[in-house]
Amino acid sequence: MGKRIHYLDNLRTFLVFAGICFAALGNFRPFPLLHPYVPAPMHSIEGLAIDFLHNLAIVCIVPAIFFISAYFGASSLRIHMIRPYFKSKWTRLGWPWLVGTILLAPELLYLASRSCGSHGDGPAFSIVHLPFWSAYFQSPFFCIGLLLLFHLALMGAKKWRRSLFQRAAAAPPSAGILAGFYVLQLIVAAAFFGLLLAAHRTPDLWFPLYVLYFAAMSGLYFCFGVYAFRHRWFTAGGYVPSSVHIIGAALLLGVVVASSYITMGISVFISGTLFPLLLFFSILQLPLLLALLAAFAKWGDIETDKTKLAAGLAYPLYVVSDTLIQNTAYFLQPLSLGTPLKFVLTLALSFLYGYMICQYALRHLPCFKTR
Repeated sequence: MGKRIHYLDNLRTFLVFAGICFAALGNFRPFPLLHPYVPAPMHSIEGLAIDFLHNLAIVCIVPAIFFISAYFGASSLRIHMIRPYFKSKWTRLGWPWLVGTILLAPELLYLASRSCGSHGDGPAFSIVHLPFWSAYFQSPFFCIGLLLLFHLALMGAKKWRRSLFQRAAAAPPSAGILAGFYVLQLIVAAAFFGLLLAAHRTPDLWFPLYVLYFAAMSGLYFCFGVYAFRHRWFTAGGYVPSSVHIIGAALLLGVVVASSYITMGISVFISGTLFPLLLFFSILQLPLLLALLAAFAKWGDIETDKTKLAAGLAYPLYVVSDTLIQNTAYFLQPLSLGTPLKFVLTLALSFLYGYMICQYALRHLPCFKTR
């Protein structure tokens, strides 16, 4: 596979840790879609701000992780046969997904039924009525299963046409390629926005639509990562986003946040959730990805003992993080503390327990070992 690209490794580590932090923040959302444990007051400004930040972060973090995973996955599959590649991916993704879904997810749903019995009614909070394949049942392991599914599709693509993995000459992407991909993701987001408006009288459809949107965007960025691999991005002489993307993304972020604030009341009025704001958040996905790549290429292209430790802890910590976060949040419920302090305590205790579990136990398992 050649020389490691340290800033891509460091960016992936940063995104995983950021995702864990925002998952902890998600405990205090007023409109939870997954495992709500400590809901904020339904219509408070604090609660709306938490819901806004959580949605913005998840919508932008997950596609970036899928992009990087596809880049490294295509690079590995190019020089490996399908069978050993499948074995490595099943070890890395399959076993954590299967074990986590069977052993950890049911306990999370049980906590949800205990802590939010008054907020959820019907089968949505009943383990018995939830199919194993539902994203609600599998969360947070749904992302791992989805990533495994995309890698299986990548193996199928190699079996179907090996020429897809032949690398082209290193060259920057044309403005048309970037614009075309950007327009495509906006069309997908607009389509789901339209479906939500059409189904706003059917609350049971909100979550399936969210899952479909999530999977569609992740798939688009996974394909984009394969494209970046084929055109030798990040290699010697290859394309690396410039610092101008950092400035552009910062300006666009300000515009989107201001626009979202104006339309936030409309979104809540339409569906009782900030789901319609996903249309605004999708505007930021590609600019933020390019800005993060530019920033880490400029300032994060290093490898130290600390970065290697963080990289080794990121994945196992993600696998157990929701269990640690939700259990900690559940037992902090009786305390008369403000939301910010509960969030800090939940995150601090979860990272402390997670570090000990991952460093002294999980990192020794084959699925979590790193080179």
